[in-house]
Amino acid sequence: PTTARLAWATAGQSFTLDGTLEPEGRNAISIAGTTGFFPQKWAENPDTFLDETFKLQANAPSIQLAPFAELSPAIKSLDGNLAIQVGADGTFRTPNLTGNLDLDLPKARFNIDRLRRVRKTKLKANFADNLINIAPFSTSVDGGLFDLSGTVNIADTSNPAFDLRLNVDKALVWRDDNINARTDANLFLKGTLQKARLSGELGLVESLFYKDIELLPLNVPVSTAKPPSLPSLGKVKKKSGKQNAIPLPEPYASWTLDLKARTVDPFLIRGNLTQGEVAGALTATGQLANPQLNGELIVEKLDATLPFSTLTIEGSKAVFSPESGFIPDLDIRAQSRIPPYEVDLFVAGSATSPSISFASNPPLPESEVITLLATGTTTAGLEDPNAALGKAFQLLIEQIRLAPPGSPLHPLARFAEPLKDVDLQVGGSDPFTGKPRNSVTLPVPNSNRWFVTAAVDGESNTRGLIVYVLKFH
Repeated sequence: PTTARLAWATAGQSFTLDGTLEPEGRNAISIAGTTGFFPQKWAENPDTFLDETFKLQANAPSIQLAPFAELSPAIKSLDGNLAIQVGADGTFRTPNLTGNLDLDLPKARFNIDRLRRVRKTKLKANFADNLINIAPFSTSVDGGLFDLSGTVNIADTSNPAFDLRLNVDKALVWRDDNINARTDANLFLKGTLQKARLSGELGLVESLFYKDIELLPLNVPVSTAKPPSLPSLGKVKKKSGKQNAIPLPEPYASWTLDLKARTVDPFLIRGNLTQGEVAGALTATGQLANPQLNGELIVEKLDATLPFSTLTIEGSKAVFSPESGFIPDLDIRAQSRIPPYEVDLFVAGSATSPSISFASNPPLPESEVITLLATGTTTAGLEDPNAALGKAFQLLIEQIRLAPPGSPLHPLARFAEPLKDVDLQVGGSDPFTGKPRNSVTLPVPNSNRWFVTAAVDGESNTRGLIVYVLKFH
């Protein structure tokens, strides 16, 4: 229940108002005001009432916010207080409004993605002479800190003017099953609602892309192939008019941009088969709905573990330009060594339709290079059924060893881990005699230079070697 009291009185040529609104167990909200009282003059000329002076003051010193959590299913809890003071004076025709707002919200929880845990929210704002002054608004959302300050001029309520600054420290801008991205920022919004400019700098920090890949997708359900469909013979209707890259309504779509973004910390790429870093810098100009991007992202080093080799990408880049929009042009070179071959992979062109080419030394046809990367040998090496079986066995061991959590093979990973450095070759060739042979090579424990090799050829001749490896760069 809420108790309300409102009293008014007239004395001579003045009118006074006094009242309170007091919810049970909460602080009261008070209101008080005065104005002139000339009923006969107003009756003769009603327009004179608008020129009457007045004063009005409303005060809510401490409103508990917890009960307001029940107003929306998106709000789980609110723990804080709000204080409001509103004043008005002048004449009824041209009133002067003033106000103060003080919000202290230590904790809040929401049922909204990327806005679940909000802490240490404070807002101090005042209003006078058509100017809202925010000094400041600060909050912590999922570990990121936001600090907003500045002014909003509402002299023209249909086209307010902004002069705002936003500082951000490690704000969570994106999170899903694979990506966790945080950013620092120092942003400015200046101008009117119809013609505003967003400028400043952003810096990517503590960000990660993580993806586990199964070499043999054992837990993917088998589905029947879809029947073929014939292409439509009708004319395709083309969309008319200019299409925005980002669907935004006016006037926001026409706001101009002058933003700079860079990687303060390298963007990490991790997974059971990949490990690398990406760095770079971009600028965004143009309009908010159609940003013009310039800059490049550079793969400083990325290692992709294949079943029988490692593919290394270094010094490659994705180049953004106004002509390509959000789709970069790729310039990627990857290298791998599968003795006795050196393999190069080249990716160039638009990210939506890149050209991919392969090369090797000694030279091989592209189809053979692809087979070499996938199986660790050429098609000639797979003609022997035993060799093919050996490669399949090695692929299975790698799948077990690198199986991500949740895979049916993950419980067996600890048994396959000791085999990660074992090199099994079935149907290979003896480097000394050229005869077909089967061999296994194991590293000496606690050493990356000493190896033990045992081999047997087709005539049951055996050979055991202790090898010391010298590596030159």
